[in-house]
Amino acid sequence: MGEWYNKVEATGIITYDPRDLQPKEASVFIDIKDFLFMGMIIRERELKHAIAG
Repeated sequence: MGEWYNKVEATGIITYDPRDLQPKEASVFIDIKDFLFMGMIIRERELKHAIAG
């Protein structure tokens, strides 16, 4: 029998821990329902203006 080796490591696949990819800052949620024109169209200018303050 030969020596043991890690086949996954030998392929060069890079693994990530999902916790490392999670944003560090808090998330902000916004309901765009209030910014829809006629209840179905997003007007980008008004939405950007509302988000910017």
